[in-house]
Amino acid sequence: MASDKEKIEYKLIDWIALESNGRLIAFKPENGADLVVQKRGGYNEKKLSFKIETASLLKGENTSEKNYYFVFANFDEVKQNIVEKIAVISSVDLLEVIKKIEKTSVNGIALKDFLNNKEYSTYLMDKKSFVSFLIANLIADSKSVAKTGFKSKKY
Repeated sequence: MASDKEKIEYKLIDWIALESNGRLIAFKPENGADLVVQKRGGYNEKKLSFKIETASLLKGENTSEKNYYFVFANFDEVKQNIVEKIAVISSVDLLEVIKKIEKTSVNGIALKDFLNNKEYSTYLMDKKSFVSFLIANLIADSKSVAKTGFKSKKY
């Protein structure tokens, strides 16, 4: 039987495939991140890596890589789906948030409290905004400049 983390990974893969209309692909790499997303047909192009966290306390690895994100989510066993909101935080921002939390709290912050805290609402996303975030970072960034068209050669 799959763990909650694996169920969240599979649900995110489904979200990405369905909501991006096939423009993005998501897969579980053999090592490293839990999930990688890239533009369909975008081999050797930009990709985003995600580490999925379902722990009750907010914590993260000491990683500050570009294009490496943490997804904090809970899985609803009854509905067999991810809870409505997930938190998507870049690894750089996560280190800053954790430092801030450590200054104000001895035991850290519970994930449910983090997801409900208005101070961190900029990191909260639903299904559509998550896929929009991916499209903006993977497809919109990589669009080439429009070509000017055919110009006649002057002699």
